[in-house]
Amino acid sequence: MTSSTLAFALTLLFGICGAAANVYFEQVSEFTSQSPQPNDEFGFAIAHNGPLWVVSAFQGRYAEVYLCGPSLGGNSSSPNSAFNCTFQTRLAPAASYSYGTQFGYSVAVGDGGVVAVGAVGYGVNNVYNPGAVCMFSCSLIAPVTCIAGSVLTSGIVMDQFGVSVAVSGSLVFVGASGVGLTAGSVYVFNCSTSALCFRSTNISSEASSGALYFGTSVAVHSSGLLAVGAPGFPTNGDKGQAFVCLCISQTSCCPQTQQLINPNGVAGDVFGQVAAFQADAGPSGTSNSESIVLLFVGAPRLNVVYVFVCSSSFTPPYCGIGVSLTANGGLYGDYFGTSIAPISLSFGSTGLSTTGILIGAPALGNPNRVAGYVQMFSCDSNATCMFVTNFTALDGQTGDGFGYALAATGPNDSWSGCVVGAFGKNVNAGAFYAFTLQNDDSEYVNIGAIVGGMLGGTALLLAIAVGLVRTSGKPFPFKFAH
Repeated sequence: MTSSTLAFALTLLFGICGAAANVYFEQVSEFTSQSPQPNDEFGFAIAHNGPLWVVSAFQGRYAEVYLCGPSLGGNSSSPNSAFNCTFQTRLAPAASYSYGTQFGYSVAVGDGGVVAVGAVGYGVNNVYNPGAVCMFSCSLIAPVTCIAGSVLTSGIVMDQFGVSVAVSGSLVFVGASGVGLTAGSVYVFNCSTSALCFRSTNISSEASSGALYFGTSVAVHSSGLLAVGAPGFPTNGDKGQAFVCLCISQTSCCPQTQQLINPNGVAGDVFGQVAAFQADAGPSGTSNSESIVLLFVGAPRLNVVYVFVCSSSFTPPYCGIGVSLTANGGLYGDYFGTSIAPISLSFGSTGLSTTGILIGAPALGNPNRVAGYVQMFSCDSNATCMFVTNFTALDGQTGDGFGYALAATGPNDSWSGCVVGAFGKNVNAGAFYAFTLQNDDSEYVNIGAIVGGMLGGTALLLAIAVGLVRTSGKPFPFKFAH
C-alpha cells in the first residue's frame, strides 16, 4: 500500500482463489467548488447515475456537475492519475428565485441525464416557502450541457417540498415533509427525457395523524418498491417510522403501504431519516428479476442502521427485520447512518458477487472525533452482514461533516469507488472527496476485479444505489448543528 492509503483495511480471505487480499478505499482527490465561499456547504448532497455526478451546496444555492471515471485525467493534484473527476457545469435556480431557495438540499440523477434538484425554501407566485424541485436535462459526454426543464412545486406554504427526491425511469418522487403541518406527503410526477413533467399522484401515510414528517427520505428500487421515511420530530419525543409500497406506474402507485417500526425505537431516534435499497443488477430502466431485496433504514441518533428483507410479491409489499448494523468502534454523537449508499462488487469471471453498503458517520455530535468517517459492510440476501473496512479524509478535521452525504458506483460503472461530501470543511465552504476501492497494490479496481467468496460462495446479490437510481435527501428540519 502507498503512503496515501487510508488506514483500517480489513484482510479478507478469498474462498474461491484461496488467496488473501487487503480491500480498502484510497483517497484519490479532494475537490472544492469552482468558486468556494464560506457557508456555501458544498458537498451537502450527492447523487450519480452513469458518468454524471452531481454535488450540491444548498446554502450557496447551486449544484455542480462532474464526470468521474478511470480515464478522465484530472483537474487537481491526484496520487492516482488513472482516475479523477472533471468539473463540467454549474446548476442554479432561476434568478428571480435565487435568494433563500436552499437549492441543492436534495439531488437525484435518473437515466439519460435527467437531474432533479430540491429547493425546500423556494418561493413561487408569492407563496412563502412551499419548496420546489428544479428539473434539468443534461448531456452525458464532455463538455456536459444542462437545459432547465420543469419547476415542480406544491405551491402551499411551508410544505418543505423537495426535502428529498428520487428518480426511476420516467417517474420522479418528491418528499414534502411539511404537508399538513407536518404529516408529510410524497408527490409523484411523470417526466420526459427533456425534464418536462406533469403531476401524477400523491402518496400519504396510512398511520395516525401527527408530526410524522412523512417524505423526509425517499428511495426507489427497479422492482417498483418505494420506501418513505417518517422520522417524526425529535424534541416531541417521536419514534421514527418508515413505509414501503409498490409503485409500478403512474396509474398503479402505492395503493397500500406497510409500516416499518424500529424494533429498538426510542424517542428522537430519527429512524427513517435516510433509506436505501440494495438488490441485484439489471439493465437500467428494466424491472428487477428478483422479488427479494434488502432495505437499509438509518436511525443516526442511535448510531444504528436496520436491515430489512423485502418482497415485492405481496400486496402490500412485505419487509421483515433482518439485522441491525452498528459502527465498528462507534461512539455517541457519530450519527452513524446519516447517509447510506450501496456499492456494487463482484469477482471477475466467477460471476459471484456481494452487496456492499457504505454508511456515513459525520460525527457532528462528537467533539472528540478528529473527523467523520465511512464504513463498509458486506451483506448476503438473508441480511447476514460483516464489517469490511473504515475510511476517512486524509486531512479531516472536527466539524467537517465528512460522511454526511455520499454516493457510490453501480454495476454498470467501469470502476469501483465513491464520492463523499464534507460540507463543513473550510468554514463551511465545503468539499468532496473521491475514493477508489482497491485491492493490495493495484491501482484502481473496476467492478469485475474484486471480492469473491466473502460469505462462503453463496449466490449473492449485486448492489445498486437505490435500485437503478441514485438519490440523496437530508432530514428537515433536523439538520445536525455544526
